[in-house]
Amino acid sequence: VSTEVSTVVSLQRPLLEVGNEGTTKSDIREDYRPELAIVVAVMSVLLLNRLLAKVDALFLGHVVLMSAAFLPFATAGMVSYSSRSLLLTRLFGPRRAGTLKRHFTHAAFNSMVLLCAVGGYACIYGSHARNNASQIGLDPGNLWVRVLHVWVGYLILCLLALQVLAGIAKLCTKLVTGENVLHFHHVSGRVVYCLAAFNQLLGYTFPGLLPVWATALLSGMLISVVAATVFFLNERSRAMREGVKQEAEKEELAKAFVRAQEELKQVMIQKTTDSRSSSLLRSSSRDVLDAAGAALAKERSRVVVRDCFTNWRHEMQRRRLEDAETSLEEQDRLVQFLSQELVNDTHEMMS
Repeated sequence: VSTEVSTVVSLQRPLLEVGNEGTTKSDIREDYRPELAIVVAVMSVLLLNRLLAKVDALFLGHVVLMSAAFLPFATAGMVSYSSRSLLLTRLFGPRRAGTLKRHFTHAAFNSMVLLCAVGGYACIYGSHARNNASQIGLDPGNLWVRVLHVWVGYLILCLLALQVLAGIAKLCTKLVTGENVLHFHHVSGRVVYCLAAFNQLLGYTFPGLLPVWATALLSGMLISVVAATVFFLNERSRAMREGVKQEAEKEELAKAFVRAQEELKQVMIQKTTDSRSSSLLRSSSRDVLDAAGAALAKERSRVVVRDCFTNWRHEMQRRRLEDAETSLEEQDRLVQFLSQELVNDTHEMMS
């Protein structure tokens, strides 16, 4: 019986280690897309500050603080504990930081979001009060885009306050009881993030505020940062769900192995109490072991096939992205060539 138990153990261990090995390799692989998005967000805030350097100080404070709150800081807060590279988490702890440090990083960046948002609102409130302007955008002759910007801004501030309270309650509950509550928190955070980006786009389109090229450039940078962040978070959520599913499968296999061990123990007890039925017990134990081994081998084959298909799908996606980048580069070279030819023809005609 001990030989048969060791056989089951040798079959069981590789199956339990397959998921862990895959997870480890996935965690080790560097992925700096979130950090790159944050760099672009910071550059957009700096560019906006440079373009509006000559405007009123309070208005400039509103623009810069709100942009910093809902673009670089909000992006950093959303991806700080989801980034595979964990570069942001290293600011507060070592690589592969624990859950507490990851949540602390998330809370620290989002606290900066709250502080900058409050400061930005205080600046625009002071600017309106000094100019005797309406605090809700109802001045005569105001364009619809300004009115919409004001009301969407108040909505964002209210949602941000609720989001902060929910985050504090979620973190405190996690620390005290270990339970994960308020599951809507991550979804509502993305809603506030996208709504703030929309409101910032409205601000870029204010007549006479920015040059046309600056409006187009800042809008492109904003859209690229938000799209990359949301795409990364959705991709990470899918990976986490797959990891949870694999863990559940491994737990089921472990439970099946425990049940097989219990059956073997019962067989051994019956064997010591009734020697006359020893041959029947051996046959039953072999059947149990054979069935368990066959089930484990079948499950292992299914996991291997699924992993192969997943790797193939990822490789095909990577190749499509490379083909798309190559096509874009060729189109860009063609546009440059045609532009140069057009300029040469123009010079020849003028000469």
